[in-house]
Amino acid sequence: MIAAWLRTRGTSWATGAVRPAPASTPRRSGTSRRSGSTMDGAGGRVLATGIDVSWAETAAIAGVEELRHDVARDEPPAGPFDLVHARLVLVHAAERETALRTMVRALRPGGWLLVEDADPALQPLICPDEYGPGRELANRLRTGFRQLLRQRGADLA
Repeated sequence: MIAAWLRTRGTSWATGAVRPAPASTPRRSGTSRRSGSTMDGAGGRVLATGIDVSWAETAAIAGVEELRHDVARDEPPAGPFDLVHARLVLVHAAERETALRTMVRALRPGGWLLVEDADPALQPLICPDEYGPGRELANRLRTGFRQLLRQRGADLA
């Protein structure tokens, strides 16, 4: 659906880019980067950004630009954009409000901001009754995941 919308609109910024999937699967960069074919004939632009885009040299996809960018610290990339898509970005940003403002400032009037994020506050509800090895393992994984997020600066409040 996003690909069809982009064909008619033109520009998108996908923030929080991560390593793409293996070559045998449709490639995506973190948020909503699609193969260049989604933009064929649109004359549009897709920009994928992230703090670490070192993988981009070997993962080039036609019609997609990569940019090293910290959405919570840097000015927005040159736009404006019809769509800004942030997937699992705000949960990792120490300055969430700043990051959100940066994304909003990059939109053209009438543009769309699509935010997909995790809610770590819901994780304690995974296995409240810990009985059996499966539930014990799930709770250990949950605890480890939350510790990792805290170590990486995520605000779990």
